[in-house]
Amino acid sequence: MLAWQTGILQFRDVTLGEAIAELNRYSETKLRVDDPALAAEHLSGAFPAGDQDMFAETLKLYLPVTVSRGDGAILIIPARRTGQ
Repeated sequence: MLAWQTGILQFRDVTLGEAIAELNRYSETKLRVDDPALAAEHLSGAFPAGDQDMFAETLKLYLPVTVSRGDGAILIIPARRTGQ
């Protein structure tokens, strides 16, 4: 990964937890996922280094998650299913 040159982080079949750890290296705003099953989800894609908000919003398009912001962090939470 040459994010420092291109500004883009590319992931290929990594866990959400691994992607978050790498993205957190490039921003003061930290992404967090506390749910182990969600952290184990696999993803691929290219994302701007340091744009935590864009990453979190993009996740909502592909995974059943919601996003909560506060205290300098963005928490990624499994979305509740209807009827639960």
